[in-house]
Amino acid sequence: MADKKVILIISQDAKLAGGDAVTKFTKKAAKAENYKGGDLLAFAKSVTGGVACGPAKIKESFEKDSAFVFVEADTDMEDCMAEVMAVVDRRTMVVWAGKTTVWFGGLGTKKGGNTAREISAVDIIPTISYVADIPLTGDEEGAVIYQVLKDPNLKAKEINRLKDSVSRMEAAMERAEGHDPWTKHDCS
Repeated sequence: MADKKVILIISQDAKLAGGDAVTKFTKKAAKAENYKGGDLLAFAKSVTGGVACGPAKIKESFEKDSAFVFVEADTDMEDCMAEVMAVVDRRTMVVWAGKTTVWFGGLGTKKGGNTAREISAVDIIPTISYVADIPLTGDEEGAVIYQVLKDPNLKAKEINRLKDSVSRMEAAMERAEGHDPWTKHDCS
Protein backbone atom coordinates (compact mmCIF):
# COMPACT_ATOMS: atom_id res chain seq x y z
CA MET A 1 0.00 0.00 0.00
CA ALA A 2 1.29 3.47 -0.86
CA ASP A 3 2.67 5.55 2.02
CA LYS A 4 0.79 8.74 1.08
CA LYS A 5 -2.52 8.53 -0.74
CA VAL A 6 -4.87 10.97 -2.48
CA ILE A 7 -8.55 10.75 -3.31
CA LEU A 8 -9.79 13.36 -5.79
CA ILE A 9 -13.57 13.68 -6.08
CA ILE A 10 -14.81 15.52 -9.14
CA SER A 11 -18.46 16.51 -8.79
CA GLN A 12 -19.42 19.23 -11.21
CA ASP A 13 -23.12 18.32 -11.21
CA ALA A 14 -23.51 16.25 -8.04
CA LYS A 15 -26.19 17.14 -5.54
CA LEU A 16 -24.70 18.60 -2.37
CA ALA A 17 -26.63 16.92 0.41
CA GLY A 18 -25.80 18.09 3.91
CA GLY A 19 -25.57 14.62 5.48
CA ASP A 20 -23.14 13.54 8.19
CA ALA A 21 -20.20 12.60 5.95
CA VAL A 22 -20.38 15.75 3.81
CA THR A 23 -20.81 17.99 6.86
CA LYS A 24 -17.93 16.35 8.72
CA PHE A 25 -15.59 16.70 5.75
CA THR A 26 -16.48 20.28 4.78
CA LYS A 27 -16.27 21.43 8.40
CA LYS A 28 -12.65 20.23 8.73
CA ALA A 29 -11.42 20.94 5.21
CA ALA A 30 -9.75 24.06 3.83
CA LYS A 31 -12.01 25.70 1.27
CA ALA A 32 -11.22 27.55 -1.94
CA GLU A 33 -14.41 29.30 -3.05
CA ASN A 34 -12.86 31.13 -5.96
CA TYR A 35 -12.58 28.06 -8.19
CA LYS A 36 -12.74 28.82 -11.89
CA GLY A 37 -12.95 25.21 -13.05
CA GLY A 38 -11.34 23.63 -16.07
CA ASP A 39 -10.97 20.07 -17.30
CA LEU A 40 -9.88 18.52 -14.01
CA LEU A 41 -10.77 15.04 -15.22
CA ALA A 42 -8.28 15.31 -18.11
CA PHE A 43 -5.57 16.52 -15.70
CA ALA A 44 -6.33 13.64 -13.31
CA LYS A 45 -6.12 11.13 -16.16
CA SER A 46 -2.66 12.47 -17.07
CA VAL A 47 -1.19 11.51 -13.67
CA THR A 48 1.03 8.46 -14.00
CA GLY A 49 -0.38 5.64 -11.90
CA GLY A 50 -3.67 7.43 -11.26
CA VAL A 51 -6.72 5.18 -11.09
CA ALA A 52 -10.28 6.14 -12.01
CA CYS A 53 -12.85 4.24 -9.99
CA GLY A 54 -16.15 4.47 -8.21
CA PRO A 55 -16.32 5.23 -4.50
CA ALA A 56 -16.79 1.55 -3.61
CA LYS A 57 -13.50 0.59 -5.34
CA ILE A 58 -11.19 3.11 -3.61
CA LYS A 59 -10.01 0.72 -0.90
CA GLU A 60 -9.30 -2.00 -3.47
CA SER A 61 -7.28 0.47 -5.57
CA PHE A 62 -5.18 1.50 -2.55
CA GLU A 63 -4.58 -2.17 -1.69
CA LYS A 64 -3.13 -2.60 -5.19
CA ASP A 65 -0.58 0.11 -4.29
CA SER A 66 -2.18 3.02 -6.14
CA ALA A 67 -1.33 6.35 -4.53
CA PHE A 68 -3.81 8.47 -6.49
CA VAL A 69 -7.47 7.65 -7.07
CA PHE A 70 -10.01 9.91 -8.72
CA VAL A 71 -13.76 9.56 -8.61
CA GLU A 72 -16.39 11.19 -10.81
CA ALA A 73 -19.35 11.78 -8.53
CA ASP A 74 -22.48 12.52 -10.49
CA THR A 75 -24.97 11.39 -7.87
CA ASP A 76 -25.74 12.25 -4.27
CA MET A 77 -22.52 13.43 -2.57
CA GLU A 78 -23.47 12.01 0.83
CA ASP A 79 -23.19 8.40 -0.38
CA CYS A 80 -19.92 9.13 -2.18
CA MET A 81 -18.38 10.97 0.77
CA ALA A 82 -19.43 8.21 3.20
CA GLU A 83 -17.55 5.67 1.04
CA VAL A 84 -14.52 7.97 0.86
CA MET A 85 -14.43 8.65 4.61
CA ALA A 86 -14.54 4.89 5.30
CA VAL A 87 -11.08 4.41 3.70
CA VAL A 88 -9.37 7.63 4.80
CA ASP A 89 -6.52 7.48 7.32
CA ARG A 90 -3.99 10.08 8.54
CA ARG A 91 -1.83 9.54 5.43
CA THR A 92 -4.65 10.35 2.98
CA MET A 93 -5.42 13.66 1.31
CA VAL A 94 -8.98 14.18 0.07
CA VAL A 95 -9.74 16.84 -2.51
CA TRP A 96 -13.34 17.51 -3.49
CA ALA A 97 -13.81 19.74 -6.55
CA GLY A 98 -17.34 21.00 -7.04
CA LYS A 99 -18.58 23.47 -9.63
CA THR A 100 -17.33 26.65 -7.90
CA THR A 101 -15.62 25.41 -4.72
CA VAL A 102 -12.79 23.02 -3.89
CA TRP A 103 -12.24 21.51 -0.43
CA PHE A 104 -8.84 20.14 0.67
CA GLY A 105 -8.74 17.83 3.68
CA GLY A 106 -6.46 15.39 5.41
CA LEU A 107 -2.75 14.90 4.76
CA GLY A 108 -0.82 18.18 4.72
CA THR A 109 -3.82 20.51 4.61
CA LYS A 110 -5.11 23.17 6.99
CA LYS A 111 -8.11 22.37 9.13
CA GLY A 112 -10.89 24.68 8.09
CA GLY A 113 -10.44 28.16 6.72
CA ASN A 114 -10.89 29.77 3.34
CA THR A 115 -8.57 31.06 0.69
CA ALA A 116 -9.49 33.99 -1.51
CA ARG A 117 -6.93 32.99 -4.14
CA GLU A 118 -8.40 32.31 -7.55
CA ILE A 119 -7.62 28.75 -8.53
CA SER A 120 -8.40 26.57 -11.52
CA ALA A 121 -8.14 22.90 -12.41
CA VAL A 122 -4.48 23.27 -13.47
CA ASP A 123 -3.52 24.12 -9.87
CA ILE A 124 -5.06 21.06 -8.22
CA ILE A 125 -2.77 18.31 -9.58
CA PRO A 126 0.49 20.17 -8.70
CA THR A 127 -0.87 20.72 -5.17
CA ILE A 128 -1.76 17.04 -4.78
CA SER A 129 1.61 16.00 -6.19
CA TYR A 130 3.49 18.36 -3.87
CA VAL A 131 1.87 16.99 -0.73
CA ALA A 132 1.69 13.29 -1.59
CA ASP A 133 4.96 12.90 -3.56
CA ILE A 134 3.20 11.89 -6.76
CA PRO A 135 5.42 12.35 -9.82
CA LEU A 136 4.42 14.98 -12.38
CA THR A 137 4.82 14.66 -16.14
CA GLY A 138 6.52 18.04 -16.51
CA ASP A 139 3.74 19.40 -18.71
CA GLU A 140 1.73 20.89 -15.84
CA GLU A 141 1.17 24.63 -15.97
CA GLY A 142 -0.52 25.20 -12.61
CA ALA A 143 0.95 26.26 -9.29
CA VAL A 144 0.80 24.69 -5.85
CA ILE A 145 -2.00 26.19 -3.75
CA TYR A 146 0.09 26.94 -0.65
CA GLN A 147 -2.82 28.76 1.00
CA VAL A 148 -4.60 25.45 1.79
CA LEU A 149 -1.51 23.71 3.17
CA LYS A 150 -0.79 23.29 6.86
CA ASP A 151 2.90 24.04 6.21
CA PRO A 152 3.94 25.75 2.96
CA ASN A 153 7.56 24.74 3.71
CA LEU A 154 6.69 21.06 3.96
CA LYS A 155 9.20 19.86 1.35
CA ALA A 156 12.04 22.09 2.57
CA LYS A 157 11.59 20.67 6.07
CA GLU A 158 11.52 17.09 4.72
CA ILE A 159 14.78 17.73 2.85
CA ASN A 160 16.43 19.24 5.93
CA ARG A 161 15.39 16.24 8.04
CA LEU A 162 16.89 13.91 5.43
CA LYS A 163 20.12 15.93 5.36
CA ASP A 164 20.34 15.74 9.16
CA SER A 165 19.79 11.97 9.05
CA VAL A 166 22.51 11.51 6.44
CA SER A 167 24.93 13.64 8.50
CA ARG A 168 24.26 11.57 11.62
CA MET A 169 24.70 8.34 9.66
CA GLU A 170 28.00 9.54 8.15
CA ALA A 171 29.27 10.54 11.61
CA ALA A 172 28.37 7.13 13.04
CA MET A 173 30.11 5.39 10.15
CA GLU A 174 33.27 7.46 10.72
CA ARG A 175 33.29 6.58 14.42
CA ALA A 176 32.85 2.89 13.62
CA GLU A 177 35.57 2.85 10.93
CA GLY A 178 38.21 0.24 11.76
CA HIS A 179 36.19 -1.00 14.72
CA ASP A 180 35.01 -4.57 14.67
CA PRO A 181 32.27 -4.81 17.30
CA TRP A 182 32.22 -8.60 17.21
CA THR A 183 35.87 -8.93 18.38
CA LYS A 184 34.91 -7.82 21.89
CA HIS A 185 32.43 -10.66 22.26
CA ASP A 186 33.02 -14.30 22.77
CA CYS A 187 30.49 -15.26 20.11
CA SER A 188 32.85 -16.32 17.33
